[in-house]
Amino acid sequence: MIGDQVVRDGEVEFLAIDRGGLGRMAVVAQCLDGYWVPRSMLGRMLERGESLADVAGERMGIVRAEYLRALVNARQVIVGRSALFNHPAVARDAMSSSGDHEALRRLLDAGVIVPFLLGESGPCERPPHRVDERGFAAWERLCREVRTRCLRLSWADEDNARVIRNDLHRRFGWFASGVHQLDVRALRRSLGLGQADETGLEKLLARVALWCAAWAGEGHAITREDLYRAFVVADESRPAEGRYDRGKPFAGDLKRLLDLRHCANLPDALERFTMVPADTLPRAALQEWRLAERAAMPVSMPELVRIVREAARPPVEGGAFLDSFGVLSLSEVEAIRATEAWTAYADSLDRLLEHPLDLADPAHGAAAVHDAYVRLAQVATTFAKRRNTRLRTERWSPAVELVVEVGGAALSVIPGLLGQDPAACQVAGRLPERAAGRALPISLKLVVRGLEARGSRADLAVGVHLLSGSLDAAGEQWRELLAAFGARPAEEDVQRTLPAERLAIMEAPEPEPT
Repeated sequence: MIGDQVVRDGEVEFLAIDRGGLGRMAVVAQCLDGYWVPRSMLGRMLERGESLADVAGERMGIVRAEYLRALVNARQVIVGRSALFNHPAVARDAMSSSGDHEALRRLLDAGVIVPFLLGESGPCERPPHRVDERGFAAWERLCREVRTRCLRLSWADEDNARVIRNDLHRRFGWFASGVHQLDVRALRRSLGLGQADETGLEKLLARVALWCAAWAGEGHAITREDLYRAFVVADESRPAEGRYDRGKPFAGDLKRLLDLRHCANLPDALERFTMVPADTLPRAALQEWRLAERAAMPVSMPELVRIVREAARPPVEGGAFLDSFGVLSLSEVEAIRATEAWTAYADSLDRLLEHPLDLADPAHGAAAVHDAYVRLAQVATTFAKRRNTRLRTERWSPAVELVVEVGGAALSVIPGLLGQDPAACQVAGRLPERAAGRALPISLKLVVRGLEARGSRADLAVGVHLLSGSLDAAGEQWRELLAAFGARPAEEDVQRTLPAERLAIMEAPEPEPT
């Protein structure tokens, strides 16, 4: 680890940083993964036999919106270097003749956008694969204009290769090889499948594990692309084409699960957040609660109930807001980040991440994040309307929501609606059978989102994993938690995902299993 070191490479000068050079609220944006497709679009592609090329225009608009959401919601966004000149949703800024080129230059200079280098020695090293030549030339010019902060897992080549091998490649292989051990009941809920799909899903996971064992036995590394070829994409097609085969059982569901694990590897290695996009499989599907128990802060159930109850903030009456951060230009995002409203939001979230048990504090807790985010959304709307007075707006009535997850089960509470609305508490999933008398990991997430029941249509939300800990006698304490909020356990045959599980959220990293 070398910290911030100035490196000169020909005409280019850059800062070489490792994870120690990142701030707490840094995210890796999953939307920039070349294979990412929102769930609703993936279902349509499977049904119609469409490839990634067939949905390219629509998909790029969604990717762009999620990328800009990450830049608004987080302090730093880590972007794979090649995306900055090769991904259409991002490279457009480098090639822009408008203010977006200058905005990108300043965001790189400020360390807001952080290029990640896998094994490259500098930001302008030519990749071995085909590139957009216009984009690459524009990127080279940018690198001569600004001193970028370039991130690697390690700047010592041997150490970097070891971390890539262990924390990225092998970790994915271990997961794929052990998918047959997942709790299928919990997994099919995460995937949005019915109870009738359980047996078929269980058989598929067993086939995947057997394939991995045979593949590794022949001396091959287990990669996402090879698993795609075997179980996801049409025969004789390349994974990069994205021609998913609905004739292969649960092809789309397996793709989503493999993508989730693959995209979590880098942020886990960096010990920073994954920015999981909206309409994407939540991290809970990885079932990390099944792993060997680790030392974790014990959570007091009475204290948890108290802070969730006292985090109440009455839902805002609602108003007209921009439909999505995707309507903004990069230069507008940069300007928004320079406002007092954005600083107040980022500072409030930073404080809460530092002291998550202050959740109920009106000045520094969930209410403070909520109020600051609403003000930020108002400012963003003003910026967008200033450019286009005819900009379409949508109603947004935001509220604070807390989501408690324990072993595949989740409880959502909107404290400001307790005692007023039956939808204030929702339960999804069930604990594993082994929960009685045993400790299980517990997590708490904060979400600020619009309530559809109150007319919200704008795609504005922030979600963040605040707290992880251990819940002793999880079965008994889970029942105690539900009773405290008058909630009933989810029915076995009810297929339900919580609204918060469909939103973009900053998911906390998971340490290496021991």
